[in-house]
Amino acid sequence: MTPSTVLANLRIDAMFYQLDGLVDQCDEFTKSQSRVSSLPGRYLIVGTQYKHAEIEDIETQMSTAMIGRAWRTWVTEDVLQKEPLLSIERPESRTGFNALREVAAVERFIQSQVPDFGPWRLVGWHIQRQVGTWEVSSQLMVVLEDTKNRKRTEPFESNL
Repeated sequence: MTPSTVLANLRIDAMFYQLDGLVDQCDEFTKSQSRVSSLPGRYLIVGTQYKHAEIEDIETQMSTAMIGRAWRTWVTEDVLQKEPLLSIERPESRTGFNALREVAAVERFIQSQVPDFGPWRLVGWHIQRQVGTWEVSSQLMVVLEDTKNRKRTEPFESNL
């Protein structure tokens, strides 16, 4: 039995037994759940654009990225199923010294942009590079999952 079915049955029983306070609580809970499900997606994308020399390693690039202006936007999971986010670098697929240094550099960038990084999970990142004559222009997008409010995008079903 789903939570929404349990709530619907509880509300019906409360109405039958004339438990007005419980009916009100069921209604209030239903309203609060609809507000939660109307919030934006649970994924936050932080992006920035920066220029660097082609030979610079990822730590130097992320230090440069921290200086630039970053933007943020909330998205739902379906956005992650489209390019370029479909082929993001994922921290759990990275192994070895240099790969883990790259993960740490991206995490350091995120900590500079999202001070309360604790309740977030790093899903992955995408760097698109455009090589010029003397420098490289890179666009970085980092995807974070809001683990504190996981129920943001989970719809609440109600049979009421």
